Formats: sequence, structure tokens, C-alpha cells
Amino acid sequence: VPTDRSAIQLVERIRRLCFERKYRESEFLVVCDTYKTNPKLLNDLNAAQVTVIHVNGMAKNAADDKLRQQIQRFVDLIGNASAVVMLTDDVNFAPVLSDLRNRRGVEINLIQRQAGAALKTSANFVLNFVDFCKDLDLQQKFQTKEFKVLIKGLPTNRRSVDIVKRLQQMVTNCGGRKVATNPSKGEATIQFACADDARRCQQRLNNHNVFGHRIEAVVLGDDWRPQHRGYQNWSRGRRPAQTRRVSPVKLRDRPNNGRPVWPPSSAGVAKAPSVASAAQFVNHRTGG
Repeated sequence: VPTDRSAIQLVERIRRLCFERKYRESEFLVVCDTYKTNPKLLNDLNAAQVTVIHVNGMAKNAADDKLRQQIQRFVDLIGNASAVVMLTDDVNFAPVLSDLRNRRGVEINLIQRQAGAALKTSANFVLNFVDFCKDLDLQQKFQTKEFKVLIKGLPTNRRSVDIVKRLQQMVTNCGGRKVATNPSKGEATIQFACADDARRCQQRLNNHNVFGHRIEAVVLGDDWRPQHRGYQNWSRGRRPAQTRRVSPVKLRDRPNNGRPVWPPSSAGVAKAPSVASAAQFVNHRTGG
């Protein structure tokens, strides 16, 4: 697929080519290494109902062998009254396509850029890929929001290269992409893809020592502010911890293991005995 061009529209043009030849689509295959392919392109192919087959890109001729296998299975299943559309410049497909055309009667449509003569003669119809894709629509680009962290308090007597290397070492694990410095003001900005990475970098770099200077990290354009301790996690979607309410317990309601308790007052709080009542209690125990 050409750069910055719509893969969905390219697939639709190839299908229209088959429909003009009075054929119906049986299967649309793309063989590639999905780990080395642009994820946006894979999503567009999936949206266009194209079957993507993964092969190991390090294996020699893995994609070519898989395509030959799929073409042979298709012809064996559908029969001779069929057509094959190939997008390739590889001359190694010439024996397979020539055999299908001359021995099996299969119609071969080749879309190529700079194919050799052997590959072109093995096809019934040859189309130029550049002319086929010259007026495709541009692919829509979505601008992603970037978050920046402003670093203050950097030394002004050090080289910008040294400061950038030092900051890159500190923010590598945080997902920092680009570091821009302002040596005259002792400031620098670091770009991040998401707000969580920017906040993590802020917590990591704030009050950190860089060449003998304490720096300050501030997230630009961030409206998030930490709350007090009881509601610190409320903004992150978690419910704050609720405090346990303890009801007051009166003195008379507390267990006493069967031992006698000094008679409480009407308010439920025991009063200290008077001197006279204590003397009477002693005389009663001694029999006096």
C-alpha cells in the first residue's frame, strides 16, 4: 500500500477489477509478518474484510511459499474456470502462474511495478501499480494529544548535550519521547504520550539532583490535583475508604465478668464514694 494512502480504497479497486471480469470473490489474502507491519495498516485490512496470514519475516521465502500453497488450494477447490489476481514483482512466481494459465486455463491478472518479462508473459492481463493507485484518497490522520513536563532549576553553566543525556537517562523508563532544553532559563520540556506517564515522571524527577541543582517538575496543562488523604484515590475511579463509626458505650453496659460494680448514677457514670459511706462499710465488715 502506498504511503499515506487508503488501504480500504485500494482493496475496493481490486475487487471492482474482478467484478468487471464477471467473477465473484472467493478469498482475499495478504501474507506478511504482522510484527513488522504498521498496526494502522493491519486495522484497515481487517476493516476491509481481508484475511491476513502471519509468517515469520526471518524465514527465507516464507511468504512466497505460503502464497503458492494458498493459490494451489484455491485452484483445486474452485476449478479451472477461475481467476487469480496477484500483486507482486517477484519473478519466482512466474512458473506457478504460467502453469496455471497454460495448463489449467486459469485467468491471471498481474498488478506490478517493475516486473520482469518472464512474470509479465505468464499473465493474461498486466496492470501498472503506480497508475492503479495514483488517485487514491489520502489516509486520515488523527492528531494525538501530547503531554509535556516542564523541568525548572537546571544548571545554566552546563552544556545542553549533557543536560539532555542526563534527563533521558532519568525518563527512559517513564516513556519520555523528546527532550527540548532552554539553557538560558535553565528549563527543559519532556513530551509524553499519556497523562499517566507524565505524572509518573513528575513524581520521579521532582526535587531530584541534577549536576548539583535541585530541579522542579511540573505537568503542563494538567488539571489533576491531589486531594487530601481520605479522598486521594477518588479521582482514579476508586471509592475512598470509609471510616468506621463507633457508637459510645455507657459504663453500665460494659461487661464486668460477674464482679460487683459500684452503683452508677442516673447519667450512667459512677461517682466516687463519700468518706462517711466508706467508714460505715468498714464498720459493717468488722462487726463494729
